[in-house]
Amino acid sequence: GTIGDYVWTDTNGNGIQDAGEPGVSGVTVVLTGTDGNGNPVNLTTTTNASGNYTFTGLVPGTYKVTFTAPTGTTFTALDQGSNDGLDSDAMPNGMTVSEVLTSGETNTSYDAGVYNPASLGNYVWEDTNANGIQDSGEPVISGVTVVLTGTTGAGVAVSLTTTTDASGIYLFSNLAPGTYKVTFTAPTGYTTTFPDKGSNDALDSDADRTTGMTVTEVLTSGENNLTYDAGYFKTGTIGDYVWTDTNGNGIQ
Repeated sequence: GTIGDYVWTDTNGNGIQDAGEPGVSGVTVVLTGTDGNGNPVNLTTTTNASGNYTFTGLVPGTYKVTFTAPTGTTFTALDQGSNDGLDSDAMPNGMTVSEVLTSGETNTSYDAGVYNPASLGNYVWEDTNANGIQDSGEPVISGVTVVLTGTTGAGVAVSLTTTTDASGIYLFSNLAPGTYKVTFTAPTGYTTTFPDKGSNDALDSDADRTTGMTVTEVLTSGENNLTYDAGYFKTGTIGDYVWTDTNGNGIQ
């Protein structure tokens, strides 16, 4: 019999082999188990240039395969969708379930999807001139609460919270590909500045002035989006006094 199939980059993290998502070459795949006579079997191969692997000439028996995720990657969600030929079968440890292979059976449905974790973040600053742009010399704001919400490509809800550091920086890392937004909590005494000013998205403010939320961002495998910023300013006061200058000397 034969066991095998495919390792691919799950760009959108939905656990399904979508059109255009590339195969991954050089992935180590180990087959272990016992044949029908009780003899142990241990075979190793690697995926080819197209991401395919095959174990052939197998005696009927009970087998499983274990994939080694390439450095820096994570296995995608398993058993997604309704087509077993297009899903991922690797558990977080890289192993599949056991397969009972019968005489002459060819099972080419043991796949593994991997992705590079994504990240999202950037910066909170005091917009001293309220132009909505991070100008040179404008100070950072530390300790601002930032909440990330959304869903992975496989539909798992995500909710994470962090705060800006002493440099005004925040970061959500090790994210599965998916759809996310962040919500900033305005520091006490500050007002949210005007969003989407200027032509450089890395230097503007992205927080809605009412809700503190950004727009939704679709993160793909390995994407590092460091453009989600929030600017704040303190409102000021102008005023004083009008009086009748009874002696006309210009002095109160």
